[in-house]
Amino acid sequence: MSQPRTPRPEFFQLQNGDKAKLPFSDSEYESRLHKLRQLMEERGVDGVLLTSMHNIAYYSGFLYCSFGRPYACVVTRGALHHSLCQHRWGPALAS
Repeated sequence: MSQPRTPRPEFFQLQNGDKAKLPFSDSEYESRLHKLRQLMEERGVDGVLLTSMHNIAYYSGFLYCSFGRPYACVVTRGALHHSLCQHRWGPALAS
């Protein structure tokens, strides 16, 4: 005996809720980036690629779930970039 079909809505609306404050102050994140950039300068490194969700959160405050698309954060001597990596189509950089 088959179950009656439940009608599916054509569209779903997802409420993400209120924006959450970062766990630390802006000055704390700036201090972390400053220390990283000092190490980069000492070692002659132009950029650092962060792929661990822990390191990305530590330096930028951005928390994400690694079950989705791969995500990275690039720290250069003068900027912080977040990158969403498209699986088969190459990276798409969004700063």
